[in-house]
Formats: sequence, C-alpha cells, structure tokens
Amino acid sequence: MTKLILPIFLPLLLAAACTEKGAKNDWSENRQRMEVQGQKLLGEAREALARQDFETATQKIETMRRTCNLALDARQAGILLMDSVNIQETVFEMFRIDSLLSANAEDSLVLAPRLEECGEKIKFYRRKLEHDRRPGR
Repeated sequence: MTKLILPIFLPLLLAAACTEKGAKNDWSENRQRMEVQGQKLLGEAREALARQDFETATQKIETMRRTCNLALDARQAGILLMDSVNIQETVFEMFRIDSLLSANAEDSLVLAPRLEECGEKIKFYRRKLEHDRRPGR
C-alpha cells in the first residue's frame, strides 16, 4: 500500500510546494530587500550607540521601523537594540548625575531623586529586555 501512495502523492506534494513558492516570490524579494536595508540601518544604529550618540541610534531604529515594514528579523533585532539604547542612555545619565552630585553637594536635594529615577528606569529596561528576548515574541 505504501508503495502505491508514495509515487502518487510525492509529485503532487512537489507541485504544491513549487506553486506556493512562486506565488510568494514577489513578497520574498521585497522582504529580502527590506531585511538588507533594515540590517544596514541597525548597523548604523549600533555604530552610533558605540559612540554614545543615543539620539542618532534611536533615529536609525525608528527609520528602520517606518521604512522596512517587511523586515521582520530586523524589526525584532531593532526592538532589542532599542532596549539596549535605553539602558545605556540611562546609565550615561546616571553617571552624569552622580558626577554632578560629587561636585555640588548642595544640589543633592534636586539630583538625588533624579539618580533614584535613573535606577528605576534601568530596572525597567532590563526587565523589558528580558521580556523581549523570550522565545515566541
């Protein structure tokens, strides 16, 4: 029985697979093009982040999200990269506030709450990063 079913269904299965692939050919090319463009923008965002240029990094990620709507892998990586930008930007702000506190003890009433707020932001962004890294997201 198996010897009869295999020769009949194998060509039908191959025909169906080839037909479906041809139907999504245009979509696949668009997605590939957008993935390349999205990865390029993410590379530029990573370079900006390495320079601690948080504004440019954020702009590159936002541009990728607007212009590369089919680049699903790049968009997922962009979410994680944006989480990293937010964490590093908050850490940078925290160090800046800490150095201001060291220089001006009299400003501690104003700066101490901002320092605490930065600590809470870092906790939030780290939890968000862990959430965004989970499989199935």
